[in-house]
Amino acid sequence: MDIQIHSVKQYNGPKRKVLSVDGIPIAIARSRNRLEGFSAYLQGYHVEISDKKIKKSLDQIRRELAN
Repeated sequence: MDIQIHSVKQYNGPKRKVLSVDGIPIAIARSRNRLEGFSAYLQGYHVEISDKKIKKSLDQIRRELAN
């Protein structure tokens, strides 16, 4: 499992951070701190994630990585 955070320049917009797992983009956010929380959650740490939709998709990815 290779988790990386990249900074990407949007067209005519600010830079955004992208969380990718094994080269597949998973989430986009403005702050690196938010993506580091997602990364820690995928690695099995207890992190409070307030957005239920993102948490549901991270749970699905977490289950796939466990298999």
